[in-house]
Amino acid sequence: MYTISHEQKKVLKILGVAILALICLASIISFTATFKKIYKAGELHPIYSIHGSERVNHRVTIDTIQPWMTFNYLNVVFNMPASYLQNGLGIIDPSYPNIRIDTYIKRHKLNSTVFFTGVKQVITSYTNK
Repeated sequence: MYTISHEQKKVLKILGVAILALICLASIISFTATFKKIYKAGELHPIYSIHGSERVNHRVTIDTIQPWMTFNYLNVVFNMPASYLQNGLGIIDPSYPNIRIDTYIKRHKLNSTVFFTGVKQVITSYTNK
């Protein structure tokens, strides 16, 4: 019959703790990677404002479009095909549709007022069909 010595028990405990630590680390890395993908895809929507406990208004209209929104977010909110804004605005950026509007404006050195007017016109033309 084989018996485990005190030293072997210590080694087994250390191995067990090391394996658990590796599993925890892998879980954290996986969660972080998934969170980043969801965030970049624009799928995270705040329930509460970070500036207070009031609820965030989730109703987006043409007049409430904000610079932080992504084109993907607008496509989903206004129920448009993925390429509708891209074609309507002539967007050729490889980050489309997961790029924020303000980032796109800065990257391409556009006039924000003119660009937002164009965005609103394209969305209005789609919603009035």
